[in-house]
Amino acid sequence: MIFFSANRYSSVFQRCPSYSTTRIHFSSVNVTTQDSLTKANAESMSKKAKQKEQKLEKAEENVSRLVNQFRDESKEVERAMALLKEVGLNEEPMSKLVDLKKAGLVKQGAVVGTLLFTLRSFGEFALFFSMDDSSRLLPAEIQGFIALACAALVAFS
Repeated sequence: MIFFSANRYSSVFQRCPSYSTTRIHFSSVNVTTQDSLTKANAESMSKKAKQKEQKLEKAEENVSRLVNQFRDESKEVERAMALLKEVGLNEEPMSKLVDLKKAGLVKQGAVVGTLLFTLRSFGEFALFFSMDDSSRLLPAEIQGFIALACAALVAFS
């Protein structure tokens, strides 16, 4: 094993004082360069953090604006619905068709019958006029009357 003594190295530094000052000089340069790089890195990180904070603030503003817009539009829809109830739009036949699911089986059957017999009646009338076949007139009329009866049931029930 080789052992080094402190005296041996101290004698080198004593003989060459410029070496020790040069070494100190280089280490101080490295420290100042490292400090300047650290400061520059810290500044860039703080700028990035500020930019992220600004983006977050803008996003929060957009979200709050959207929430406020949603509330305003919801209030307008509620006012419009209240106005429709006051006017009595729910009493019109079209609104009755919209509520067909709640109407029951008889009313649903009447709507289907109206559509079916109306289409069949138009078909029979088309055949009557295109072929001049008088045997098609009576079924067309009967199906038309059944369609009107179903429509009356839907409208008045």
